[in-house]
Amino acid sequence: MPVKDSTWLATGWFCSVKYSVLLNFLVVSCLFYNLLHNILFLFFRITTILIYILSLGGMVAFTFTLQLQKIWIVFLMAGALG
Repeated sequence: MPVKDSTWLATGWFCSVKYSVLLNFLVVSCLFYNLLHNILFLFFRITTILIYILSLGGMVAFTFTLQLQKIWIVFLMAGALG
């Protein structure tokens, strides 16, 4: 008994729809991953720049406290930088 052509067409349609849905899901999930990654990387860059700026300010303040010749202020600034 031969298999009807409509059976093969229905099977092919089902497989193509199944794989296209899977492919669309993968594409959408990759887009969301990239969006999330860019947002997290932006926070990382902002945090890094902020730490560099605060470290520079602390080193400048430490430099000016050395001229005061008060050892406890120098120790406080060194502890704050450390």
